[in-house]
Amino acid sequence: IRSFIASLTLCLLLLTSCVTWAEDINIATFSLDTLQVDSAIAVMTPIYKRIGYDMSVIRFPGKRSLVEANSGTTGGELVRIAAIEDSYPNLVRIPYAIGSLRVMAMTQSGQHAINERSSMIDKRIGILRGVKILDTLTQGIKREVVNSIDSLFEILLNGRVDAILFSEPDMVKYITDHDLAERVTMGEQAILEMPLYHFVHKSSSDITKKLSREMKMMKESGELELLVESAHSYKHCTSNVVSN
Repeated sequence: IRSFIASLTLCLLLLTSCVTWAEDINIATFSLDTLQVDSAIAVMTPIYKRIGYDMSVIRFPGKRSLVEANSGTTGGELVRIAAIEDSYPNLVRIPYAIGSLRVMAMTQSGQHAINERSSMIDKRIGILRGVKILDTLTQGIKREVVNSIDSLFEILLNGRVDAILFSEPDMVKYITDHDLAERVTMGEQAILEMPLYHFVHKSSSDITKKLSREMKMMKESGELELLVESAHSYKHCTSNVVSN
């Protein structure tokens, strides 16, 4: 009997050792439904899978996603520019870009296109609330801050601002979806272009190490570049998303 129990125990250990259980991790991002966020989800979801985690995204309004991630309420922040490290010291940046932010200026058709920041100095500029880089970019410039992409285009089309700023893929999609090609003009070049990164709360150093190691290997093999390019083909991706 003892021999049978020992054999049974060994078999159970062997079976359970072959089963891998994925852990859940919640990652914060801002509440706006944008292609930039969709692309980041499409990049990070399979990478988390590779290190044994199921990633769910929790959306928060504006800067609250950074506050929640920095406080440790969530496991990290989905996608931001590197500069947020200065203001949110509890967030550790994974040092491999998962995309890039191309900030474009949009004007009404017939108006001069804006291709650089110096051209905005004497203009009224519309931006979205909670996007830190846009807030920084328009410091010292007359601006109007709104809560949605719909409102952003509305204040441009009704003449309340001279131009609006936002990411290129989301501008292109909005123009296409709302048949605005004849009414607006996008600048020929980006006002600003910066790499985007994923951030993990400092309490999860093990996850940080695993992600960094996995993404380093993917970068060296070329897999990361292919994944980012595929995600940024501007196709909508599916994910576990919770709104707050």
